[in-house]
Amino acid sequence: MKSIAIRRTCPAETGLLPAVERSAALAFLEVPGLEWVTSHDVTPDTVHAEALRAGLSWVAVCNEAAVVGFVIAEEYDDAVHVLELSVAREAQGRGAGTQLVKTVIADARERGKMSVTLTTFLDLSFNEQFYQKSGFVRIPNEAMPARLQAALEYEKSLGLPRNRRCAMRLAL
Repeated sequence: MKSIAIRRTCPAETGLLPAVERSAALAFLEVPGLEWVTSHDVTPDTVHAEALRAGLSWVAVCNEAAVVGFVIAEEYDDAVHVLELSVAREAQGRGAGTQLVKTVIADARERGKMSVTLTTFLDLSFNEQFYQKSGFVRIPNEAMPARLQAALEYEKSLGLPRNRRCAMRLAL
C-alpha cells in the first residue's frame, strides 16, 4: 500500500462504503464474544446520503483511487458526532483511521464546535484505545449528555451489547 489521502466523499463512492465497513468488521473475528459483529448490518444508505449532504463524509483513498476507509458524522449545536469510521481490513494499521479522525476534528474546529463525540466498543485496541490516542476520553455515565445516552440505547436496540460500549469526547 502506498500513499493514503483523505478527501470528501463523492456521491458515486457511497455505494463502495458498505464493502469497506464489512471488511473493517473482520477485525472482530479476533475478539471473543464479538465475532458476530462481522454479520451485523452496515450503515444504511440513507445515513450515508445525509452525511454527504451535510459535508460530513470523507474517504481514505490509496494511490489516488481505491477507497480503503471512510468516516461519516453528524452535526449538533456544540459538537460533531462520528457515526461510523471504517478502514478495510487490509489497510488497517497504516494510518488511514488516524487521518480520518484528524479530518473530522479539523472540520469540527472549522465549524466552531466545542467537541467531537462518538460511541465505540470498550477496551479494544482498534476502538476505545484507538480513539484515546487522538485525545478522546470516555464519558462517565453520570456525565453523559442525553443525546449520547440515546445513541447507546439505540445501538443496544440494534443488538450491540450496552455493557461493552461507551461514549467518548474530545474537547476542542
